[in-house]
Amino acid sequence: MDRILDVIRYHLTPDMIAFDVGANWGGYALTMASICRQVVGFEPIPRLAEDLRHRAPPNLLVETLALSDRAGRAEFHIDLREGLNAQQSSLLRVDELHDKGLVETVQVETLTLDAYVESRGVRPDFIKIDVEGWEPAVFAGATRIIREHRPVLLFEMWETHYPRYKPWFEMLGETHHLVRAGDGAPAYDYYEAEVRYEVGGHPLHPPPDLTTAEHERADPLLPRAAFSA
Repeated sequence: MDRILDVIRYHLTPDMIAFDVGANWGGYALTMASICRQVVGFEPIPRLAEDLRHRAPPNLLVETLALSDRAGRAEFHIDLREGLNAQQSSLLRVDELHDKGLVETVQVETLTLDAYVESRGVRPDFIKIDVEGWEPAVFAGATRIIREHRPVLLFEMWETHYPRYKPWFEMLGETHHLVRAGDGAPAYDYYEAEVRYEVGGHPLHPPPDLTTAEHERADPLLPRAAFSA
């Protein structure tokens, strides 16, 4: 968590607007709100959103929404494991948790990031995305804001799902430098070289890697994306 906070603190400035997509209990959103002028936290689990809303300072708006690639309603899978703050809750179904009866499935409202930005008239300078494997769908609904406004991005990537993320690495590569937050390695080259596939295309690497996309301050026209190890 400290590494991610370091990225947030390094890139945010008082004049910025930040989005926290997948705010959960609000640790990152509250940190963002202590630095920049406006923060929007997106959290689809009503009890978590309401709890964060009660603790939020005036410059932190909490939206009970799941960001995705389309507007409407969808099944959302709440992680019921004790003591984990619904940590692996997502629009992505995780069969292992379902098979163990550790998930509650509910209906939530979905919206695209592009639609939200257009309807609210607010453009983020920094976007953190941690939605437990649903990041590709969030990117699909945010292509306009990413290409036109080029915000700093901080996002999680499940290494075992790299083929699902690869098209978005390629898209982001048009406007961002992609690097791993943990070691500064060029992310696209790293995963192309290091991820090995089984027959059927499944990566052999184990579990998720937290990923970010951050501004290269020396070149404001070409932000840098960083991915933590």
